Amino acid sequence: MLDTHKNKRFICDYYSPGMIIIKIIRAEVPGGIISGISMPELPADVGIIGFEDIPAEKDLHVFSRSMPLLCDGNIKYEGEPVLLLYGKDEKELDILASEIRIDYETDYTLASMETYTEEQVDRELKYSRGKPDRNFAKAHKIIEETYSTSSQHHYDLEPQGAAAMINEAGGVDITSATQWPFNVRDNVSECLGIPKKKVNIDVPAMGKTHSGKLWYAGLLACYAAIVTWKTNEPSFCLIPKTDSILYTPGRAASIIRHKTGIDENGKILCRSIDISIDSGACPMLSEEVINRICFSAAGVYMTPALEITARSIRTNNPPSGAFNGMGFHQSFFAGECHANSLAAAAGLGPLEWRKMNTARKHINLPIGWESRKPIQLDKLLDTVAEMSDYKRKHAAYSLSAKMQNDFSGKKRGIGISVCCQGNGFMGKVEENEKYTVSARLDTDGSLSLFTSAVPENFQTASLWRDIAGGILEINPDDVRIETVNTSLVPDSGPSLFSRNITIITQLIEKCCNAIKKSRFRLPLPIEVKRSYRLPRTNGWDPESFSGNPFPIVSWGAAVVETETDPITLETSIRGVWLAADCGKIMNIELAKAEIESEIFRSVISSTMKPPAVKYARLGIPLTPVQPQNPFAVRIEFLSSRENKPGGIGELPDSLIPAALSEALSMGLNIKLADLPSTSESLFRQLEHISNTQETELED
Repeated sequence: MLDTHKNKRFICDYYSPGMIIIKIIRAEVPGGIISGISMPELPADVGIIGFEDIPAEKDLHVFSRSMPLLCDGNIKYEGEPVLLLYGKDEKELDILASEIRIDYETDYTLASMETYTEEQVDRELKYSRGKPDRNFAKAHKIIEETYSTSSQHHYDLEPQGAAAMINEAGGVDITSATQWPFNVRDNVSECLGIPKKKVNIDVPAMGKTHSGKLWYAGLLACYAAIVTWKTNEPSFCLIPKTDSILYTPGRAASIIRHKTGIDENGKILCRSIDISIDSGACPMLSEEVINRICFSAAGVYMTPALEITARSIRTNNPPSGAFNGMGFHQSFFAGECHANSLAAAAGLGPLEWRKMNTARKHINLPIGWESRKPIQLDKLLDTVAEMSDYKRKHAAYSLSAKMQNDFSGKKRGIGISVCCQGNGFMGKVEENEKYTVSARLDTDGSLSLFTSAVPENFQTASLWRDIAGGILEINPDDVRIETVNTSLVPDSGPSLFSRNITIITQLIEKCCNAIKKSRFRLPLPIEVKRSYRLPRTNGWDPESFSGNPFPIVSWGAAVVETETDPITLETSIRGVWLAADCGKIMNIELAKAEIESEIFRSVISSTMKPPAVKYARLGIPLTPVQPQNPFAVRIEFLSSRENKPGGIGELPDSLIPAALSEALSMGLNIKLADLPSTSESLFRQLEHISNTQETELED
């Protein structure tokens, strides 16, 4: 087996001289049919693999969805893998790749989200409660706005890749940088047509992935497996960083239209929300995205009458995938920005309006879902407002924005937002799945934990050791987390949506408590297994919008303060304050460190222009720019009524964008409706206001 964890190596460290290198030949047009391929004369030690050369199953499977491993002749998006060119000399492969000519037949008719047709709709959900039409008719004011979020790319510290070699059982050993080892194993088994027991998946060290190495890792693992199976030699597939950024699954772009009716006091009477999500060419996770975005579309505000329509659209863009806050990120950005407009229309401050309209007691969300325990939205808002001195700053900055000359010094603004985070999958994609963790107490008193869950950071692994050590009263240093290898550990499911903190942590606790009960009654070693299966009753039903969608829901509120130069439009962050109610906190310092790192990343992604293919071809770096000046961050955790640990890592992605957008809007006295909030978008808004004022003067 490839030596994965002894040296804590990343996937890029697995290449050694003599291994076969795989180079992916990609489509250069976003749509069409391949009419012909012209190949140069290949040396004896160089080979090529196309769609028809795949030994068995030719599709990659994720739950009930699938996509071709290689292009089947119909180009679906620019960058789609067409051929695998392999050999042992990378420079030679680069030369040969440049000589491959692919001819296309295309009319350049592109499928987009903005002008979609019914044929493009992959999935649509509709929800209605109350009588929206009647309530709109009696509304004191009706506010209509459209918001958009762009696609967001993964900027991983290490690239995506896989390595493969033939094992002693006549199967293959794969080293794959993946968050879902058993899905990789199953897909490799199917594409080679061999039993699953002959495929071993080993997971190397990985940095923070933000769910970017979920199902796409299986694609690269299949490539390495196919080449190794054909050549009987070790192979290595590592995609360039620009390809990783441009073509691997990222966050889906969205267009969200809000129409809200309020009464004379500013209370919501009715809402109509229309949502379009760009699922890309292959919507592998569209059910989950649509479920989550519908669940969170109306935010946390009481709504007597509500209608939601959400659809995922097939386009000629690369497939979208999992990303922190998938669905929640888009809906809370639009919903919280719209909440600020509703507050302004009502003549109220954003904090005052939110406290007046937030859901009370057990009814958490406008769709009618009831939590098992009361939430503390008012307390969250009060806490974050007090931490940041929000009331005073909001009053001062609002007055300053209205009174100052356009170029009279830097403009300050402050914004607030509130959100929730669902932990685990929604819908029914996991209804037939069972996930397992096992633990073994050995004769020397040490404990081994066996799980295929991949901890993204040392905080999670440290938490598991501390919990196990505390229950069994042993030193956490004597707790070992077994190497993630499908031949050694049970299937614990995919590592995303904070499942490691919620589901996996609970299974570890159950294993350790079971060992504790038997510790002095049975001889060592003692090994136990505990499993989790989606509840058969009271689960989430996406058709009726009823049931319990998550094992636990976390809540958060945040304030962002900004300062913008009105001439250069350069923006600096003066501070970020965040309060969270996320269940039982096992280690406060580690939890704060996790949230703080996500706050910094969210600020970067909320203000950075998305990369474009043309920039990569020109050699322009696509690495995000770090903030030049560090800013103050303060985080507080409320004393929670929930005794189970909840996820926290996705809260900043749902909180920061809207609060940051509102702060920028206040400082410059404009209204931002697009994400990311770049200097270009600020300039467009200021230019639009200037042109409007000039037109009014002329009239």
